[in-house]
Amino acid sequence: MKFLQKYAANNVAGNFSAKLRNERMNLFIELLINSKFEREIKILDIGGTNYFWDLWLKKIPIPIDLTILNISQEVTKGYKSIILDANELYKLENLDYDVVFSNSLIEHLTTYENQIKFAETVQRISKKHFIQTPAFIFPLEPHFLFPFFHLFSRNIRVFLVQHLNLGWYKKQKNKREAEKLVDEIRILKKNELKDMFPNSEIITEKIFFITKSYIVVN
Repeated sequence: MKFLQKYAANNVAGNFSAKLRNERMNLFIELLINSKFEREIKILDIGGTNYFWDLWLKKIPIPIDLTILNISQEVTKGYKSIILDANELYKLENLDYDVVFSNSLIEHLTTYENQIKFAETVQRISKKHFIQTPAFIFPLEPHFLFPFFHLFSRNIRVFLVQHLNLGWYKKQKNKREAEKLVDEIRILKKNELKDMFPNSEIITEKIFFITKSYIVVN
């Protein structure tokens, strides 16, 4: 498992995840440059962290006005922030951002209905968006780092996380905690993203010609 973590962690220089992240952020920066906003670009990162932006903010060559939305104040310190659970985005009223950015967040919203609400809010409060999420068809589930984990029945997934250390998670203390963890993550299919973001382009990220994740861009 530690072997897989080494190659899946996005903060380990040179591994697959880090390379994809770098390519993704270079694409994001290119889109910002080409967007031709004639002023400081207002960006809302939903689910972001100060650790991430400490690495990338200085690499963006044009002025931006960044706000981070996260459930934890601790991970947003040093930046303008909105403290809110991403399942409650519908509470965001009268906001107007140029770009909403979100990296590996939408799959954590527990239900398809919540994911639809997320997509609706993103399109309501922003002119453009850049949303990345793992692909359902990728064989290695990226959170539990277990082959085809997301294809197993809920009962099998609950049993596995209750009895094994998987991916980024220690084995859960009881069935209730295992169920909560399993139910938190719902990997999306490409056609679902197309339905949620009908006017957006779906960019495919690949490893060895295998689709690993999608970026929804408008």
